[in-house]
Amino acid sequence: IEIQRVSFSVSPKGSQATEGKVKDTQHDLIIRCFYSYTDTPSSEKAFDSLIDLITDKLIQNQNISATCEIINIPIVGKIEMKFLGQVLCNVCEISLSVRERTFL
Repeated sequence: IEIQRVSFSVSPKGSQATEGKVKDTQHDLIIRCFYSYTDTPSSEKAFDSLIDLITDKLIQNQNISATCEIINIPIVGKIEMKFLGQVLCNVCEISLSVRERTFL
């Protein structure tokens, strides 16, 4: 599994309640999952189980342990087959945007 932060943006915000001391940072992430492909049903099932586990954990913990908030629901992934070197793999890319709120 590989996680890459492809971009982020910072937006300072304020209100009377916070006196202008809030900073929102949006992080755009890609989670890539690789699984060596074999021509058996168990290979595909194992890969699907891995993807289900990751997406289920994200959905169950949408505020990421009170550090961020997932802002793109539903969580969508793109699954395809690619060669990594000479190994044929199932590859899934899950794009995810989260908002980190910091009180200054």
